[in-house]
Amino acid sequence: MEDLLIILVVEDDHLIQGIVEDALADGGFEIAIALSGERAVELLDASEGKYRALVTDIGLGRDKMDGWEVAKHAREINPEFPVVYMSGDSAEDWASKGVPRSIMLAKHAFKVFGFFAGLRFLDLAWNRGSRQVCRFRGIPVCD
Repeated sequence: MEDLLIILVVEDDHLIQGIVEDALADGGFEIAIALSGERAVELLDASEGKYRALVTDIGLGRDKMDGWEVAKHAREINPEFPVVYMSGDSAEDWASKGVPRSIMLAKHAFKVFGFFAGLRFLDLAWNRGSRQVCRFRGIPVCD
């Protein structure tokens, strides 16, 4: 049986969710969607290692578990679990709240370049061990 590349996407905005889902599917990935941090944790706890990476929004609703907490939970399960944060307004908190060896992609990068470009950043960053890749083909994409 082929090893499936299932990405857990945590996003409460249906428009962004659709963009990310389409791009990941175009990139050959299977996608599981969680609309809340709480649901993402349930999926991670029951996953038995089936997810290959976490792509999470930061703000997932007032008085609800945020993406920072979801990523920390994922790393408690697997300290090497790849984590990608997406945010339109929380990128400045990434250095202090993000898990080590994670990546922050500003949501405007998805709108301008598409999520597939984000996947290229992931490949470069994970393979080179950097925390952030802010340029794609010479174009700045980070806040």
